[in-house]
Amino acid sequence: MKPSTPALLLYFVTSIIAIFLTFMQQYSLVVYCKAILVPAIFSYYLIANNYKMDWLKLLVFLFSLIGEIYGLMDFKHAELGSILSFFIVYILLLKCVVFDFKKAKLNQTTIVGIVILVLFLGGLLFSILDLKFEKLKFSFCLLLFYGVVLGILSVIAISNYIIRPNYRFLNLVLACACFIISDVFYALNHFYITTAVLRIIGTSTQILSYLFLVIYFIESNALQENK
Repeated sequence: MKPSTPALLLYFVTSIIAIFLTFMQQYSLVVYCKAILVPAIFSYYLIANNYKMDWLKLLVFLFSLIGEIYGLMDFKHAELGSILSFFIVYILLLKCVVFDFKKAKLNQTTIVGIVILVLFLGGLLFSILDLKFEKLKFSFCLLLFYGVVLGILSVIAISNYIIRPNYRFLNLVLACACFIISDVFYALNHFYITTAVLRIIGTSTQILSYLFLVIYFIESNALQENK
């Protein structure tokens, strides 16, 4: 058994429990499971990466944990604190993907693909933000900026994969896809209409996003070590 296996097993077991509890509509217990997921997947990454950690990835894990901890709290601005935490996570990840994108070589076909992607994600963002979020407890502008940053992150991540299709960027694309799905369903569930199906899909994709993101980090570190 590898040293990182117990942490990964803890992540998977907690994930299954969280999804099951969501299905059983035990939402108050789900948030406790989700607060365990980040330390578990962080431990897996730290061990798998031979206990090496740079400040950018550390901050990503830290603000992810803070965002989940806010979910445990029951006060007026807890929801706002959680959204701001994940907003910071996306900004930090944006720095990572922009660095990769700067080294990419664009051609005409790639540019056309990126334009189509921008139009698609822009249309999706407009469709979601055009809904009347009557339950929104904070400024709509924050939701707008949050969506724009996530959209830019996703466009650059997918563009990196189009230019250089490999396992590393595939996991980044999958992580961004999970971010989009979980955040869209979170917004619909909390600020528009509440259904059990939205919660299950949102919880499942958020959990998966951590795994794909960590694999991207591990592959990125392995690439740097091999240079």
